[in-house]
Amino acid sequence: MACRGADGAYPPLRKRGIFPLAEERLIPVGQRKLMSTLRAGDLLGFSGSGWLSAGINLLSYGIPYWDIAHVGIVAEISDDVFPVWCGPHVDCNVGRYTRPGLYLFESTIDHDISCKLCPGVTSGVQAHYPSDSVSRSRGKVWHYPLWRELRPLESRRLTRFLIHRLGTPYDTIGAFRSAGRGFSWLESLLRKEDLSGLFCSELCAAAHRHINLLATENISRWNPNRLLRTERKQGILRKPGRVK
Repeated sequence: MACRGADGAYPPLRKRGIFPLAEERLIPVGQRKLMSTLRAGDLLGFSGSGWLSAGINLLSYGIPYWDIAHVGIVAEISDDVFPVWCGPHVDCNVGRYTRPGLYLFESTIDHDISCKLCPGVTSGVQAHYPSDSVSRSRGKVWHYPLWRELRPLESRRLTRFLIHRLGTPYDTIGAFRSAGRGFSWLESLLRKEDLSGLFCSELCAAAHRHINLLATENISRWNPNRLLRTERKQGILRKPGRVK
């Protein structure tokens, strides 16, 4: 992951949508508007196109192939957060040679794509370029912007929190337990939250709680559709825009 130029300096960071020019040329025209408006703390929701995505939507009172079956959170890597050890699950650190920019942190069971910050990580919590995740998605993609821009300290806290959880295993059982309003409520009473494994919306809920945006006693109760609906209702997220 190259970063410095010939003069030893880092490439200039754009005010929003922090991507090097070489990568911008690879971003489809239809996605460039998204890349210019993404901010730290925003969420990207994916509808998916397979039977698993359809099942997640049905269990969480969503419309298959339209509502959200997977969600990720955007964070900014900048000089202010270096160096950061990734945490107990992986033996690497995000240091000076990591390219600054916006990354999408998501927890997946996909073993085909490796993490951009810790290449050895191929499942669980990973970080990817947002444009790559949007391009790979075979379903619809929605951008849920925060109601306000994060303050610099909030953004750094969010990034450090997410980096420290890279490599955390995917919580498959927890994902199924979060389905259904009554079942997830009962599960939250019987089972304490556990950050040793994270499914996608559990990661996003934990991150928003960490920077005091979402008030919740148990992050394990949040499935993708409930998290997005609740944060929209509470004014944490603004109206989503369809990206793809």
